[in-house]
Amino acid sequence: MKIRQYFEYWILQIIVFSVKVLPLSVSLGLARILADFVFFVPKIRVKVTQDNLKIAFGNNKSEKELKALARKVYRNFLMMAIESLRIPRLSDAEIKKNVTMVGLEHIENALKKGKGMIFVACHYGNWELMGTAIKANGYPITYIDGEQKNKLVEDFMSKLRLDSGIKLIERKNALRGVIKTVRSNEILALLSDQNAGPDGVFVDFFGKLASTPQGAAAFSIRTGAPIVLGYNVPDEGRMHNTVHFTPIAPKLTGDEKKDIFIITQEFTKKFEEFIKEKPEHYFWLHRRWKASP
Repeated sequence: MKIRQYFEYWILQIIVFSVKVLPLSVSLGLARILADFVFFVPKIRVKVTQDNLKIAFGNNKSEKELKALARKVYRNFLMMAIESLRIPRLSDAEIKKNVTMVGLEHIENALKKGKGMIFVACHYGNWELMGTAIKANGYPITYIDGEQKNKLVEDFMSKLRLDSGIKLIERKNALRGVIKTVRSNEILALLSDQNAGPDGVFVDFFGKLASTPQGAAAFSIRTGAPIVLGYNVPDEGRMHNTVHFTPIAPKLTGDEKKDIFIITQEFTKKFEEFIKEKPEHYFWLHRRWKASP
C-alpha cells in the first residue's frame, strides 16, 4: 500500500466526519470551495478534463467557455461525492420523497419477462443515489464491486453501498454472480462508459471512437435479460433529483460480436444525448478516449 493511498483514505475520512456534523447546505458549499481549489491550484486532471471537453464541444465552445464548463464539472463532482456519503443515513421514504422516477414502468415490464434485467448507466449526476432509489422503490439491485485502485477506499465504498441496501458481486466471481442475479429475476447494474482498453468494443462517442465495456451487451445476449438505461439529473439547488429510464432494444442480427457492437453503440448514443443537455454533470476527469482502435 502506497503512502499516497493512506493519505487519500484519511482525507476521505475527514470529509466523512464533516458531512456527519455539518448541514447539507454547508457541506455543499465547502465542496464547491474545495473543487475550485483543486481546479486552480494543484490542477489535478484539469488538462484531461479540458482535453475531453474540447473533443466533445470544441467546435461549438470557445476556450473560455470550455474552462468555465470544466470548473462546473469539478464542482458538481465534489458535491455529488458529498451527497453520496449521506445516502446510507437516508430512509427509503426520504429517498422516494427526494427522487422522482420517470419511466419506472420500463423496469416493471423488463422484470415481467422473468429473466432479470441489466441496468446500464454512466457516470452522470449522482449515479450512487440512482441505484439506491431503484432499491427504495422495491427492486433488488446488484453492483459488480472492485473498481477502485485504492483498496482502503474501495472497501469503504463497498460498505457504503451495502449499508444502502445494495447487493455486491466480487469482480473475480462476476460471471457466477451475474447468472445468479438474473436467474433470481433481479437487477444487475453496470456503469458502462469508461475506457475499457483493448478488451472493449470501440463505438462512436461525441464523434470519436471510444473503447467501451462489453459486459452489459454480452450479459444481455447470453442470459436473455433485457436492458434498461437510466440517468439522474439533480435540480439547480441539488435538493431534488429526477431519474429517467428508457429500454434499450435495438434490432439484432444473431451474430454475437455484431450484436454486442449494436447494443453498446445504442446505449452510448443515449448517453451522449443527455450529456449534451447538461455536460457539467458528467465525469469528464476520466481519460475516456485513452485507447485507440
